[in-house]
Amino acid sequence: MRWVYASALSVLLVVELVGLGLFAKGFFPYKKSIPGFAGREDQPMDIGRGLNAPATAQHNNSGVSAEPQYDRLVLMVVDALRNDFVFGNESGMAYTQNLLRSGAALGFTAKAQAPTVTMPRIKALMTGTVPSFLDAVLNIAESDTSSSLKHQDNLLWQLKTHGGKEINMFGDDTWLRLFPD
Repeated sequence: MRWVYASALSVLLVVELVGLGLFAKGFFPYKKSIPGFAGREDQPMDIGRGLNAPATAQHNNSGVSAEPQYDRLVLMVVDALRNDFVFGNESGMAYTQNLLRSGAALGFTAKAQAPTVTMPRIKALMTGTVPSFLDAVLNIAESDTSSSLKHQDNLLWQLKTHGGKEINMFGDDTWLRLFPD
């Protein structure tokens, strides 16, 4: 009789461990990072022209050599700001509304899924990757340096390297942990 209980407990323990392993694999998936940074030669050939438009002299095998449309970019990220506060008809942000109506500014609303803490959202916006719950946990760790985007391809690195422009940044220490340089 004793061996029946021991067998049942052993089976339950194995089932529990398998369930825990499956849960951990689903909740904390492994994200493979692509090494290196993208360059001009990695751009698709149809950037800057319509898909059916003929190729021009500006397009060659090493990517696109199109001129930029604007000489500067202001990227303003406001965490937890509702879009109707800025884009709504009753908005008190008259200057921003004027820029949007005149076409001098472009509004964008990011639809976020959990986790919705600051660091994973910034990583998602700057790298184009989907954040994980592990990023949310690491958001709390003040001394964490593994979340740095120093060795990952990201928007700020591309603007700094290929844009040849100066980057001024204002924000909290989350931005400094992600972009230490």
